[in-house]
Amino acid sequence: MSPKAKAIDAEVILDAAAGLIESDGVEAFSMRGLAERIGVAVTSIYWHIGGRDALFDSLVDRLVAEMAGLPMEGDTPVNRIAALARNQRRLLIRRQHLLAIAHERDRTPTLFLPVQQKLAAELAEAGVT
Repeated sequence: MSPKAKAIDAEVILDAAAGLIESDGVEAFSMRGLAERIGVAVTSIYWHIGGRDALFDSLVDRLVAEMAGLPMEGDTPVNRIAALARNQRRLLIRRQHLLAIAHERDRTPTLFLPVQQKLAAELAEAGVT
């Protein structure tokens, strides 16, 4: 491997796939195009990730993890809830094509569950039941 060559692993593949999908859209995505983008054979992608369905499932899993990690800054419940809403909106705008994949795969409820749980906890802490 040359000094400039980047080791190929699942994260590298998922990062490249997400970038391709966000820039060109889901319709334009192909495994061959992804392989060309990262400079590997398509079989390397299948080895590390699996097929297109497994790749899309992994991308949705990463988006769910991003939703779970959204910050809630603020010194009052109202400020924290507003911050969560703003951060969620920004993420969903930035990842709109991945959101479409989640919806297509019937994973939308799973995607929004972490934010709903944070919201419920914040409302409970504020005394709203």
